[in-house]
Amino acid sequence: MSNPAVRGDRGVSAQILYSASGQLEPEVAAGLDEVQRMIAAGIAEMAQKETVDPRVSDIVRRAGLSNKTFYRHFGSKDEFLGAVLRQTLTLQSERLQRCLATEDRALDRVRIWVREVLALAVHPELVAITRPLVVHQARLFSILGTEFWKSVDTLKTQLRDAIAEAVCAGELKQADPVADADAIFHLATGWLHARIVENLATTEKDVEQIVDFAVRGLHR
Repeated sequence: MSNPAVRGDRGVSAQILYSASGQLEPEVAAGLDEVQRMIAAGIAEMAQKETVDPRVSDIVRRAGLSNKTFYRHFGSKDEFLGAVLRQTLTLQSERLQRCLATEDRALDRVRIWVREVLALAVHPELVAITRPLVVHQARLFSILGTEFWKSVDTLKTQLRDAIAEAVCAGELKQADPVADADAIFHLATGWLHARIVENLATTEKDVEQIVDFAVRGLHR
């Protein structure tokens, strides 16, 4: 049975399980550490072996834990894969948010969003983490169903908001934040997927060509 104290998607949120001193209870803190170690190990296994189906034995060995610990926190490997995907998308969303916060102009934030998504095809360490998720997207969808697209929509919302802010600021005249964000999202992720699946060397110049193309499309 999975441990509700360390689960973010059901059960009690760990953030409310604090003692009077404001610290996590030791048992909860230990459980969170175990979960994070296994998720990190799962991401590393997936990147190294280019699969979204790592063996539990490999995950726990890399994490320095046991099968018993794994199944104390996760009811199944599919449940674990869901946690890995959420963590990966959360990290990407946080990375994007930090980059977006560096720009004052909304249109520059659109450029940053596209550039940072496409950068996943440039840097080897990011390619290694992203490739299994791209190649095995159909399996992830079969595991997670609509939750997969809800997670992805978090990234799209950042782009949609930047376009809407550019319209409000008068930087764009006729852009449709919803439709245009959807189009740019599919342009960026489709290009990213193709580069990764075909294992094509990608440069910053390649990225900037797509960034310029996407932003020009908003001026109409």
